Amino acid sequence: MQIFIFIRQETEEIHGRKTQVTGFAGYNCALGSLNVIDSLFYAHGTNGTSSSIIITTDGGLTWNLRELNLPVSGFSTTGIAFKEDKLTGIAGSVLPVIARTTNGGLNWVNIDVGNGITGGFAVRMRWIEGTNICYINATDSSIGGMLKSTDGGLTWSPMSTTGLGIYNFDTKRIGSNVYGYANSNGGGLVGGWF
Repeated sequence: MQIFIFIRQETEEIHGRKTQVTGFAGYNCALGSLNVIDSLFYAHGTNGTSSSIIITTDGGLTWNLRELNLPVSGFSTTGIAFKEDKLTGIAGSVLPVIARTTNGGLNWVNIDVGNGITGGFAVRMRWIEGTNICYINATDSSIGGMLKSTDGGLTWSPMSTTGLGIYNFDTKRIGSNVYGYANSNGGGLVGGWF
């Protein structure tokens, strides 16, 4: 199965099929910010605007802009992760403050993640399926630090990543194990389980 997501409305031919694609006009998707829960629920951060996300709960038929009210402006919202309940989520751009929701993105509160990592104009976030565990990575090449939350994003602890320069990461839960892989700003690959 192939999935194509576009932020515009038109009919176009993709691989020999006519496809109706819809989106939210006037906003660009921030690189790396797409978060998909299932065929109906996905969201992405906005690029270079006030801190906000665009979210759909009906498979892209309708889109809603949600303001995060973070204390920064003019930055892309590059990090977003929702729990599979589709209610609890986190989003952000410049640390140490992120936004957290418990009602599907209708309202957001600011959470200070502490001084484990700060700055980092590009932030990546991942939620571990079936848990309250989530991770943040600040991808600024001079930082490359990671934070972990075990309470659904309320409190955060720094992880030991000294010297790794982690630039991006992904996780996968298989049974009771959580596997994580990351690439460094020098192109190396780091793997293991968290």
